[in-house]
Amino acid sequence: MTKLHFFCGILAASLLASCAKQQTSLVIQNDQDFAREGEIVEVSMSSLPGDLKQPFVLSDENGQEVPYQITSDGQQLIFPVTVGANTVVKYTISEGEPAPVTPLVYGRFAPEHKDNFNWENDRSAYVAFGPALQNAGERGYGYDIWTKSTDSLVIDQRYIDDAQGKSLHKDFGNGMDPYIVASTLGAGTAALLDNHGDIIYPWAWKEHQIIENGPLRFQVLLTYNPETIENDSTVVETRLITLDAGDDLNHTLVAYQGLTEARPAAAGIVVHQQNPDAYMMDEAKGIVAYADLTEDANNDNGVIYIGAIVAGADSTVYKPIQNETRDALGHVLAVKEYQPDGQFEYYWGSNWSKNPTAPASLEQWMERLQRKAATIANPLVVTVEQQ
Repeated sequence: MTKLHFFCGILAASLLASCAKQQTSLVIQNDQDFAREGEIVEVSMSSLPGDLKQPFVLSDENGQEVPYQITSDGQQLIFPVTVGANTVVKYTISEGEPAPVTPLVYGRFAPEHKDNFNWENDRSAYVAFGPALQNAGERGYGYDIWTKSTDSLVIDQRYIDDAQGKSLHKDFGNGMDPYIVASTLGAGTAALLDNHGDIIYPWAWKEHQIIENGPLRFQVLLTYNPETIENDSTVVETRLITLDAGDDLNHTLVAYQGLTEARPAAAGIVVHQQNPDAYMMDEAKGIVAYADLTEDANNDNGVIYIGAIVAGADSTVYKPIQNETRDALGHVLAVKEYQPDGQFEYYWGSNWSKNPTAPASLEQWMERLQRKAATIANPLVVTVEQQ
């Protein structure tokens, strides 16, 4: 081998080693005057180097590995970040085999329980009522809540326990189903309003499609039966519901296909007689909040804090229920005009006073919702850098 060939060989090996050591940095900027802790961010996979090998290892500034999820369509990288107030941090992608990720979200169809559709994260669990309930004539319109005092997944085990005689409505150590929906919007369901300003209650979903199922994001598309909305006879509602790990609230996009004229839509929370005045509203930020004392307020069931955010809402209002339904008195509504072929975008969800992450009062819950509204309006800025 000549000296030239030997030198070129060394140079090529050096370049290959250099390329192998290249890292991709994700620079996260928080321009707000409060910290963002455990917030899920999205990075387009198309913004990352084309030769990036999967799987890879994602690390924070301290070299600690961070869990991540690539969405089912392969388009987005999502992961939790913690960024101090007015601070910039850097996360690093490098070659390697990532550690297994413990799922913090989950959802499934439950045909064994009246076609419930259940989903959860590490803070709360939810139910959307399905075809079997509607076919039985029960008018369960709204979202139900299963409280949680653990960050572990509970849906499957609770159904197993229920089948063995341990009621879903009793707390056996990690939460329960103490919430009353009945013929109301429950814990944050969206609905159109008729020409008199009354709620047009949606019935149970017809079809479901799970799009994401962990470990950090759950997403489902629910499609509803055609309904008559004033002069439109075949309006089909769809809901795209997304719940991320570590979040109190679901992000939801609602569309009404076949609606031909603009009309008000609202996100609503039912107010019960057990706590008739425990609601707050922030019209400027489109927030409604309520402290629910559960079906049996004297059974040490704790408090369920429920909230909804409709950015750009036209109004927030308390609307009494005209026809009595169990112990429901009315709804707090965040109202915004829905345009045909558009989307009604909002956030809704809950936390339980027995969950370690819960607020200590309704006032603290409202403050948390107001901060969430600020994060929605000011998303973290992510910049991709190649080193």
